[in-house]
Amino acid sequence: RDAQESRGLGDVYKRQKKHWNFMGKVLVESLLQAGNATEVVKENTPVAGCSDNLNGDRAPKNGSHCTSFLNCFICKNFVVTGDDLYRVYSLYWLLVRERERIGVHNWSRYYAHIIRIVDRQIAPQFDEKEVFQARANAKNTPHPFWRDPQMLQVGV
Repeated sequence: RDAQESRGLGDVYKRQKKHWNFMGKVLVESLLQAGNATEVVKENTPVAGCSDNLNGDRAPKNGSHCTSFLNCFICKNFVVTGDDLYRVYSLYWLLVRERERIGVHNWSRYYAHIIRIVDRQIAPQFDEKEVFQARANAKNTPHPFWRDPQMLQVGV
């Protein structure tokens, strides 16, 4: 079962990487075309940004805004800019702090991929100093949305 579960997580990671790469390409293309009357519309979420939180990849598509914040990391509408790093790292540190309470199995199953995505895919896209500052600020004074561990239950 563990080998089967590991393969499943590997598949999830591959899909996440594909979606993240696709989102990055779309964002870059949109930003490059911004001078040609094309603008990236990004709505802030507690995690970062979303290009379509009503009809996007993980949105309910029923007129309600998406509240599945922990799924942002596997959503192709996920948008992270430098201004979002503080919120991303606030969630990151909340997950790190909760690892022991959540238990190794549940943490690995539900949250570990978020840490990997932040470390391997998001952080390298930004200036090291900017990432370092956001990490430190978020660790010392987390964004209000991610101060309370109860928020991990919202929209999962």
